[in-house]
Amino acid sequence: QVSWKIADWQHTRREKQWIEVQRQGIEAEKNYFLQQLNHLDGKYREDLAAIEAALRSQEAIAAMQENIRRESAAQLDQGVRTATDYLADSTAILQTRLQLETLRLQARQLYIDFLTLKGLL
Repeated sequence: QVSWKIADWQHTRREKQWIEVQRQGIEAEKNYFLQQLNHLDGKYREDLAAIEAALRSQEAIAAMQENIRRESAAQLDQGVRTATDYLADSTAILQTRLQLETLRLQARQLYIDFLTLKGLL
């Protein structure tokens, strides 16, 4: 004798509907995550471009300051400049180099953050 409760049949149907609703929710979350990832990818590229532009600018400044420091050293040797002036020029080039290294580290950190976000690190 086979007996099948109609209530069980309705339960199975509701369970299938619940699973479908969950699947749709997960799909919506996945799409939102991918959309956010694409947005952050664009932001990463913008931030990296800004850091690279600042790096180029700082490198140009460092090159000019190095020329000034060399001229200052020559003038110091000739007695035209004081040691204080030479030290000020040397300090300026050192600060610019520190800023360059800071920017390079920021670029690396940004890259690591991006790889982490993408799940590649």
